[in-house]
Amino acid sequence: MNQFIQSLQQQATSSNLFYVILFFLFVILVKRFNRSETNKLPPPSPSKLPIIGNLHQLHGLPHLAFKSLAQKHGPLILLHLGSKPTLVVSSAEIAQDVMKTYDHLFSSRPELEFVKRLTYGKDITFSPYGEYWRQIRKLCVLQLLSAKKVKSFQFVREEEVALMMDKIKDFSLSTSVINLSDMFIHLSYDVVCRTALGKKYNDGEVGKKLKSILKEFIYLLSVTNVGELIPSLAWVNNLNGLNARVEKSFRDVDSFISEVVEEHIEKKRSRIDGHGSGDNEEEDLVDVMLAIENGEREHGISWARDTTKAIVLDIFAAGTDTSSIVLEWAMSELIRHPNIMEDVQKEEISCKEYN
Repeated sequence: MNQFIQSLQQQATSSNLFYVILFFLFVILVKRFNRSETNKLPPPSPSKLPIIGNLHQLHGLPHLAFKSLAQKHGPLILLHLGSKPTLVVSSAEIAQDVMKTYDHLFSSRPELEFVKRLTYGKDITFSPYGEYWRQIRKLCVLQLLSAKKVKSFQFVREEEVALMMDKIKDFSLSTSVINLSDMFIHLSYDVVCRTALGKKYNDGEVGKKLKSILKEFIYLLSVTNVGELIPSLAWVNNLNGLNARVEKSFRDVDSFISEVVEEHIEKKRSRIDGHGSGDNEEEDLVDVMLAIENGEREHGISWARDTTKAIVLDIFAAGTDTSSIVLEWAMSELIRHPNIMEDVQKEEISCKEYN
């Protein structure tokens, strides 16, 4: 009887062991199957170093470094910028797929510490793709960048271009050298200030201070934050003073924008106290945003004072350096191609005669 019981126990143990082994084999097979179905091989990646990844391979001009890497590894490359995996696309066809066909997958923005601090975490340019971005963008397109609104500022652009042309004419009558780069920068600032803020800030110390503040602000938006690429080296930003620069820039920008907003509020209050409606036929973009903020214009999102400030900074960042750089490059290309320059001059003369 004892031998019979022992034989049953041995059979049960063997059976249990068999089922356990079978179960683990099943789990392994399922994992391998799922891995083969869902996990694709990553794009080729050049050899990387510990901690810094592929940062050492991006010396010199970035676009030339990317071109060199693409020639060796192909149009899709996986780079490791410190601890951040980054996909580099060096093919027009693939870039079209990324930016057009699959834009809903790639249209978001990384959350950058310095950018979030400088833009109140409320802007459009650097906001991650989501409901807030969609609503705020839609509202800005309808209220700030509509065809009617853009056309209403046409006289501003025409006046500022005419002033710049007069300055160029004055220089041409003398032996002085013309710095077109500076002129294009002043033109961009003056147009943006008049359309967004209602007046120019190009005179005296106020103008110099504003340009200095905005120049620092735009620089810090694009500066490399070592702490985000290599978290273990975040302390470097305290050592080199970068964190302090970001905080100072934020305070300077916030102080200036707050002052501008208060001026607009006071002007509207004065018009109302003067038995007017408070409406302004030549309202600038800050007036429009304050109307949205106060619920005077229909909108379906939470629009706070920081949102107004952030959008003003977006307008400056997008409308100053970019415009002046495009004009500078266009002029450089005209100088490099005298025949095209001659055609442009003839067209300008014919337009003047027509007017």
